[in-house]
Amino acid sequence: MLFIEGLPTWAEGTVFIGIWVVLGLLGLVLIRNFAYAEHVRNSKDSIIALMNILSILFAVLMAFLVVVVWENYDKNSDNVASEGNYLTNLNRDSKLLGDSNYIKLKPILVDYAYEVASHEWKQMADSGKTDSKTWTEINQFSDALNGVDLNSRKKEILYDNILKEYNHLIECRRIRSSAASSELPDVLWLTIIAGCVATLIFSYFFYFEKFFLHVLLTAIISFMMGMTLFLIFVLAHPFKDNYRIQPDTFVSFYNRMKDHKSNAIEWKDNQYHEVIPK
Repeated sequence: MLFIEGLPTWAEGTVFIGIWVVLGLLGLVLIRNFAYAEHVRNSKDSIIALMNILSILFAVLMAFLVVVVWENYDKNSDNVASEGNYLTNLNRDSKLLGDSNYIKLKPILVDYAYEVASHEWKQMADSGKTDSKTWTEINQFSDALNGVDLNSRKKEILYDNILKEYNHLIECRRIRSSAASSELPDVLWLTIIAGCVATLIFSYFFYFEKFFLHVLLTAIISFMMGMTLFLIFVLAHPFKDNYRIQPDTFVSFYNRMKDHKSNAIEWKDNQYHEVIPK
């Protein structure tokens, strides 16, 4: 897939699915030259029976896999939103600790949101790894909490709540870090592709009096297989390529809390960019 990365969304899908359709039709032409129509026609009942068995097994596998990768994609999207929400909650509760404490805690949260949205997200897309600098940034928050002056019961309760929210944020971050580097096992990809190839090969041995009709139906089957494989590939990489989950909550928090002289982060050309204030 490296050769199509960086292309627009429609181009990636077209190339990926187009290659699969071309290969499917080439296979049909090759098999057609070696299979005698009379033999295929006489064996059509056996071919249909075997095809039904294969199609059921393959359909169950594909349906299961699509559901799993979609649920994983959706879960990662919710996790990113939760991380951003915990960041907002930390800022709100930190403000209630008093100005002297908030002035130390707020810059750490704002800088963290900036690093995640402007640098770390791109690094996850390129290398599948989170940024060690950003880890250091958010770890400074716990160090700053140690210096908070708790001179009332109210502040003690707030402090305990802030610690819980901070731990939840770190947990969300670890989940995101793990998901950024996760891949479907090679053996699973091999099984899926082998199932697609086997299904196509069986479809070559159906008997049609008109070859054009056979070509048309094979192209449709190849198209659907290519589209399903492309969908699985996209959903299996929630933080890569043009379809990755975006750091919307971090950008919203940073743009809301930053100093008016700081660079803003805005959406442009399918990704976020820093905008220098005039």
